[in-house]
Amino acid sequence: MAMIERIARGGLLEDDSRAAKLQRLTRRLVETGGALPDVELAQARDDGFDNAQLVAIVAEIAHCHFTNSFNRLARTEPDAHFPAWP
Repeated sequence: MAMIERIARGGLLEDDSRAAKLQRLTRRLVETGGALPDVELAQARDDGFDNAQLVAIVAEIAHCHFTNSFNRLARTEPDAHFPAWP
């Protein structure tokens, strides 16, 4: 539970766990708009993420972006239980 709370509050996982690798990959995909340099894409594959998993990760990023954009447009009040990402 502590790991989930840390991630939800924007904290970084510093270890070499799969969750930390996923967090780093997801942040880089968001930062680069999906245009990962070849070396980072190779690292993601070396970390064990196959093509289907990469597609699922990008799809979830797109889903979150769409949901956030739609809710901002609709002026939906944020749920107080979930902090906003920067």
